[in-house]
Amino acid sequence: MLMLRSSALLLATLHNPHLATFLTFRSTRLFMTLKNQNQKSGSTPKKKPRILCLHGKFQNAAIFSNKIAGARRKLQREYELQFLDGPIVLPQEQDGDNGEAAGNESSTGECTDDENTPRSWWLRSPDEKSHILVREALEYVISQSDTHQIDAILGFSQGGTLATALALSGAFPNLRCVVTAGAPFVAEAFQEAALLTKECGQAHSDSLFDLGLRIPKFHMAGETDALVAVESTRQLCENGGNGTFVMHDQGHLFPTRSLRVQEVLDFLSKHIDRISPS
Repeated sequence: MLMLRSSALLLATLHNPHLATFLTFRSTRLFMTLKNQNQKSGSTPKKKPRILCLHGKFQNAAIFSNKIAGARRKLQREYELQFLDGPIVLPQEQDGDNGEAAGNESSTGECTDDENTPRSWWLRSPDEKSHILVREALEYVISQSDTHQIDAILGFSQGGTLATALALSGAFPNLRCVVTAGAPFVAEAFQEAALLTKECGQAHSDSLFDLGLRIPKFHMAGETDALVAVESTRQLCENGGNGTFVMHDQGHLFPTRSLRVQEVLDFLSKHIDRISPS
């Protein structure tokens, strides 16, 4: 069972007693696994490369899947997609930063109340000067994932920052590449990823972190993004290692227009070796 570092949680709740009423870390697997539904009956299924998909703050697995439906349908033709729910449950009523939930196209499917529950991977500290529960977020995703079976990680906003940090942590030995959109640079995510390689008892933790820096990464930023500055995503690209930076003419969203989706598909195809049929 995933254990929280009590000091970080205690500090947060002492400064903000309301935090305890909505902060919930989930230790159960919460995956939406999406495969191509066009497989003909009786035919031998082809084992597809697997992509872990991480949503933004104030979203969840179902919301993110619905909002990128245009891109998702094309990705599903070649890849198995796994959408993971963030561990922190947030209040339904949020007025400020929930632009992440509003990003992208309208949902193409109806969501239940549970599927509409906003979530997060980590939080801001009570004084808004740092981020807390970042290490727990890394450990949570690692514990809930079949790390040896993940070929790529795709993340939006906070989920994109997390995807980059996970690549640096060395916890996904077969990871070939990372794709992010509207993701900010968060220093604590890089710090915790570096610490994770050392605290896990890796004999060559420095070289493991360096290997993570060499994993190809594709970072997209929105020219009119009002939530995450373009320069913050550029900083993520520069610090994350082996990054390709692309700017589109939209706002805070994961691009679903054909041109941008094709760029993502080309990047994935270039870096993920096709797996032979099982």
